Amino acid sequence: MQSLSCAVLSSRLAAAGSAGQWLTLARQSLFCRRQPRKIDPVAFLLGLCLWAGQPLPSLRRAAAFIGLYAGRTISKQNIAKRFGVPAIDFVRAALAVVLARLTQRTARVPSAALARFRRLLIQDSTTVGLPATLAAQFPGNANGRGQALAVLKIQCIYDVLAERFLQWYLSSFRVNDQQAAADILAVVEPDDLVIRDLGYFCLEPLHQIVQRGAFFLSRLWQGVSLWSADAQRPDSLREWDLLGALRHHGWLDVEVQLGKDIPLTARLVAVPVPETVANERRRKARQNRDQRHPPSARRLSLMGWDIFITNVPASVWSPRTVCQVYGVRWRIEIVFKSAKSYFHLEVVPRASAAEVEMLIWARLLLITLLHQWLARAEPVDRDRSLSLLKVAEFFALFSPALLMAPLGASLLQRWNCQVQYHCRYEKRRRLNFTQKLQMLG
Repeated sequence: MQSLSCAVLSSRLAAAGSAGQWLTLARQSLFCRRQPRKIDPVAFLLGLCLWAGQPLPSLRRAAAFIGLYAGRTISKQNIAKRFGVPAIDFVRAALAVVLARLTQRTARVPSAALARFRRLLIQDSTTVGLPATLAAQFPGNANGRGQALAVLKIQCIYDVLAERFLQWYLSSFRVNDQQAAADILAVVEPDDLVIRDLGYFCLEPLHQIVQRGAFFLSRLWQGVSLWSADAQRPDSLREWDLLGALRHHGWLDVEVQLGKDIPLTARLVAVPVPETVANERRRKARQNRDQRHPPSARRLSLMGWDIFITNVPASVWSPRTVCQVYGVRWRIEIVFKSAKSYFHLEVVPRASAAEVEMLIWARLLLITLLHQWLARAEPVDRDRSLSLLKVAEFFALFSPALLMAPLGASLLQRWNCQVQYHCRYEKRRRLNFTQKLQMLG
């Protein structure tokens, strides 16, 4: 295997460090217990990246791709035995190394509205439906017939300014986003800006974000109580009527206290939306499939406004800027769309739990490499930036060529070797085409 001296894993997965360092990581995860004789750890990672990019992955394809880098033929049975907990831990550790190296690069110069912040962190999740046979290992919801479904949830934290991931992890579908809200505290640093949707609304993590010298922006959850200073008794608080204030003023930019048990002082910004937008929100709310909890009249009325809470002062953001910055959160939806459209994140074969988990982690590694390349790519035309979806399409199309480039002139010979081993007819009772041809006459 070539000397691996790159500081960061590139699109060809040139390792972050020497081959010896990757071997040490493989031993720490118990993937390698001695000096590897058949499959080098780097060959294993390179082959997994090729395998992960396939729309229809199989153990045979995994064996062939890993064999290309190992320079030998490997049976699918061998790969099946290796796809266990140690191998999964090794791939997860490799991804952690990649993420740690990527966080060292400098972000692009942001706009004036974001110049105050060091990073813009978005936390979000997406789900992947799995074969029903895995419902015991990955329990999800149930269908209309009461049949248990298998669902996996992928959580991520993404820095928009640097186009890089800070954290990936898998969780049960039954762990909702509010339970995962505190996970971002592991990476939040002073002067970071955290933007999340309503699913992550939880006062304690927001309080911790403020305590760490960071900032947050979120939509307001209507179930939280709002308090303000009592004009008659300045030393006490009175519960604040949000809907009444909105009907009186039309829009708001005020300081309020959220909750009473965990008091959090924040800035509340409310901006009216067009009537067509409000009516569409109300229509969707009334069509909620859970008819046991129909929307209240108060909730339907509040849908006429975009209501945000933040600790960014008014001297930094105007109410209009608050709305515009929150729209940046949509970037993570484009990230998930590119992963599902071009890296087949939702396409999971009928396989064992270990093989499925390995496939998901390998795809996350490949997606991380794409964003590492995208963050370093400089557009030729400054007025026409690169489209993430189009870059993802091209990366998925040419990733086999990029990943196999290190094989150089030996590629054809190694390819022929894999074809001769993996493309033969299986042993079977009925005759194959060649045998029939030989028996003619």
